Amino acid sequence: MASSNTRQSDSSLQAAVENAVAAETTHTAMDPELLMAANNGDHRHLRRLLGWEEDQAALAERLSLASPATAAAIVVDIGRRATTSSAILQGVTPDGDSALHAVAASGDGDGHLESARVIHGAGAAGAGHLLLGARNRAGSTPVHRAARAGNVQMLSLLIELARAEDGVEPILRTQNSVGETALHEAIRGDHAGAVDVLMAADPHLACHHRVDAASPLFLAVSLCRYGMARKLYERDDQLSYSGPAGQNALHAAVLRSEGTQVYLSDQELLFSIDYQKRNSESSSSEQQRRRIPRVEMTSSRGGGDDSVQGARGPPLLPATLLAPTSAASSRHCQLAEMVELLIRWNTQLIKQRDQYGNTPLHFALSVLESHPHGMLPLYAVPVIKGKGITTFLNIEEPPLEVTRLLLEADARSAYESDKKGSFPIHIAASSNRLSAIIILVTRYPGCASLRDADGRTFLHIAVKNKRFDIVLYACQTPMFSSILNAQDNEGNSALHLAVETGNLLIFACLFVNKHVDLNLLNNKQHTPREISISSIPTGLYCFLNSRIMIQEALMSANATCGICRRDGDVEEEHNPQLQAANDEKGSKVVSDSTQFLSFGIVLVITMAFGATFALPGGYKSDEGTPALARTKQFQGFLMANALAFLCSTLAIISLSFAGTPTVELPMRYTQYNLSIFLALNAVGSLATAFIIALYVMITPVAAITCIAIIVVVVSTTILYSPTLVEKLSILLLVLCVRIGMLPVLRSSISKLMLFTCWPLIVIIVWQEYCAWRHL
Repeated sequence: MASSNTRQSDSSLQAAVENAVAAETTHTAMDPELLMAANNGDHRHLRRLLGWEEDQAALAERLSLASPATAAAIVVDIGRRATTSSAILQGVTPDGDSALHAVAASGDGDGHLESARVIHGAGAAGAGHLLLGARNRAGSTPVHRAARAGNVQMLSLLIELARAEDGVEPILRTQNSVGETALHEAIRGDHAGAVDVLMAADPHLACHHRVDAASPLFLAVSLCRYGMARKLYERDDQLSYSGPAGQNALHAAVLRSEGTQVYLSDQELLFSIDYQKRNSESSSSEQQRRRIPRVEMTSSRGGGDDSVQGARGPPLLPATLLAPTSAASSRHCQLAEMVELLIRWNTQLIKQRDQYGNTPLHFALSVLESHPHGMLPLYAVPVIKGKGITTFLNIEEPPLEVTRLLLEADARSAYESDKKGSFPIHIAASSNRLSAIIILVTRYPGCASLRDADGRTFLHIAVKNKRFDIVLYACQTPMFSSILNAQDNEGNSALHLAVETGNLLIFACLFVNKHVDLNLLNNKQHTPREISISSIPTGLYCFLNSRIMIQEALMSANATCGICRRDGDVEEEHNPQLQAANDEKGSKVVSDSTQFLSFGIVLVITMAFGATFALPGGYKSDEGTPALARTKQFQGFLMANALAFLCSTLAIISLSFAGTPTVELPMRYTQYNLSIFLALNAVGSLATAFIIALYVMITPVAAITCIAIIVVVVSTTILYSPTLVEKLSILLLVLCVRIGMLPVLRSSISKLMLFTCWPLIVIIVWQEYCAWRHL
């Protein structure tokens, strides 16, 4: 790079910065009056403090009219005052700022400019002149402070004063303690005028920075200062692109370009539009030749040109920038244009890696894609340390314009790995960038079989990071059948990892694909079924637990275990201490669960008991009997309410046994399961009684309202049910696909579902029986 010739010379300046900062602690505190005058730009008060009551013209006239003895006395007095002013100027603020620092950062008016001249010219032996290069505790000079504050006139004055002494370049190229010049400060503060002044005074200033620090261009790109980046390049096309950790400006641009927009000032907007108009005609034909086809989400085609298309020149700017639809939309310039300009300026940036081996394409594909949580609002947001939350605002996938630009400019970057052996397709899988993976495998089908240092394909990475969309796409695309059973260096296939992570949805995607082998052995001679067994610790779990469902699916599909004894770990099974610890843990789980479950069951008992004495339709006044006793719906209501009361009462009794520590643990487990079964039956019976009562009472007077209420109740229940039965539905579906529907219907699960609905069957049968007997 161009900056490599100048960085060695900067090392001596940096050493001087460190020495100056270390020696600063010996300075005295600044006089408060001097600091106040400098901050306020009170040059008259500064003159009095520094002994400058007379200007130079008045002093010359005074000396010409005085006698030789008087003139000598005047000269001696001037020297004494100069010595006094030098001592005053040696004072600094707590952060090491001199008087010139203070005035440079405080304002840009005439008073501050004149104050800077007064300070610069004050003191004996050029003491004020020395302040121009003085550094504070952060190593910043007055030029740094003026650039940071955006005081353009002050900056111009300091440059003029430096030019009259030792030259401009040594002052402007002075670096602070973090290796940054005044140009960095101007860019960080978004002061375009200050950038213009600095670059006009030293066109090669953008090449100077510490070796391990960000260059001015890198800083401008990382802060989305699009206009400033353009100005820097126009002043010096051999500027430095480097940044920290071995990165370059393109690494920063691809991260800022993914879904980011920059707001341009009026001047920058006009300049950008003019630039687009000047280049649109000359590049329109090239745009037609090098247009990138858009890949749809359902695409599964292979092929693609692996040649380096970027050799003919950089890709064109997006059409939305060439022809803005409105003034408002044209003010938001996609930063993908910055990526394109950087490629145009230096095509070698695409190939450069950072200290970890990452190319700009690795960075572009590492932008995580966020997904909506669905209709259910998250009042409790799960947070994992080191990872960002999934926001409900940004639900769109990051745009692929930057990925297309990088691949078009250098196709080989798709086959370059980082120091950990990860290729771009692995990074895209880790970041859930499905569309980017589709582009990669469509253009370069060989990317699908690339393996990282651990021998993992992108499917392994997607499964490990629980990227459902990518796993689903891989399982539904025939071109990936060769990697479905690919094993990594540990012998694990994607199914092994899916069972290990315990994600039911990802496991289901692989399980339903009949090309996936359920019986592969890894290096430890473990099949997926064995991993599902060993991954569940001893304890009491809900039958809807994902790992339980995965093991159930593998067992139902007759997946095999490894070649070993099947009686388990005999030593662990007969370990008294371990068995006691497991029993204590299980006892605590049951005791804690019964406390919360009992509250809900007692509420059901109370409602069922109250409904018995508040029958729908009321009573006959002369007989005191229910008015609707002869209707079959009333008989169904009585049966439903009675079953609700009975089941909830029995559930409470079972919970009493389950929560009692004196009862042996196996019996407590049995009673706990029975109480849940009875509680579900009680709730179902009570809901049925409510619907029947609603139908009997409201239908005669408001049939439409009754139907609407029943529809709302049923639909709400259906919408809520997936939160409870979703996993069970997934298990049944994948088993039907894998082993067929008839084996599933013949299994015990059909009998179990039928047995769970027995209260509803009893209610309907009793209701129809009563109607048949004309009760």
